[in-house]
Amino acid sequence: SFTYSLSLSRTSIGLISSETERLLGKFKEENIMVINYNNSIPILPSDDLPNPFGQLGVALSDSELRETAYEVFVGACRSSGGKPLTFISQSERSTERLPSMSSSPSLQRSLTSTAASKVKKALGLKSSKSSNSVSQNSVSSAKAKRPVTVGELMRVQMRVSEQTDSRIRRALLRIAAGQLGRRIESMVLPLELLQQLKSSDFPNQREYEAWQKRNLKILEAGLLLHPHLPLDKTDTASQRLRHIIRGASDRPIETGKHSESMQVLRSTVMSVACRSFDGSASETCHWADGVPLNLRLYQMLLEACFDVSEETSVVEEVDEVLELIKKTWVILGINQMLHNLC
Repeated sequence: SFTYSLSLSRTSIGLISSETERLLGKFKEENIMVINYNNSIPILPSDDLPNPFGQLGVALSDSELRETAYEVFVGACRSSGGKPLTFISQSERSTERLPSMSSSPSLQRSLTSTAASKVKKALGLKSSKSSNSVSQNSVSSAKAKRPVTVGELMRVQMRVSEQTDSRIRRALLRIAAGQLGRRIESMVLPLELLQQLKSSDFPNQREYEAWQKRNLKILEAGLLLHPHLPLDKTDTASQRLRHIIRGASDRPIETGKHSESMQVLRSTVMSVACRSFDGSASETCHWADGVPLNLRLYQMLLEACFDVSEETSVVEEVDEVLELIKKTWVILGINQMLHNLC
């Protein structure tokens, strides 16, 4: 009996040990599976994340949207009166009182950072490391170069070349000369640019055709896909515009001032853009104020507030930059609520 009990105890102990080992083994396997599972979770790069403002439904790259946003910015600033694109930043205004030191760009940077920025204060932001290091060596700097204007700063921040900037301004001067007193919100900017710029204004034919297609895609997005006012399915002007844009994908449109194709395009675009709720013709053209096109363009402008060489820092002239960016509200249909959303 004793032998039997001892044998039974050993058997029980063996079973318990086996069960314990089995459970431990299972626990280890589950832990390994959890670890492997956690390690296998894909981390999507930011480029693959969906845009919170929605899809445009037309193939427009960020660089194309950025250039369009810059055209809107320059056009709005030129149309708003005064000389906003030669607006002098706080750093330049401050150094005008100190002629003996006005040639030092680093000193001007330090004076800007010393001035209280309303935007930085509100957001609790600090100056970038590069700005601080530059300001500490301000007096020792010997290079004599005046700082850029806010307009020039925007060009650099939005990665627009000097050649492209010059072409945009040249076209806007031509538009202003031919339509004195006409405000920017009463015209469809891509349409005006298409008429004013020719292939001779570009380095080569290929670049000109890419530019023309980009403007037509903007018109498609703003007037057909995301209009400010809903389109009637029976609207003949929108159908005609869709047909023109599709045809231009195969062959560039002749955009001469007196060309028949340009006159048809202008008539069609203005019919769609100048609609109102009551059906009457509106003095304001709606071509870039439909969601999400307006938000995407405005997003491109706001990104210029962040230092292009240090994305986590805002530029020192952020207050002046925002002051000019807000001039685009009338074109993009932006208000304070949408501004805060972006």
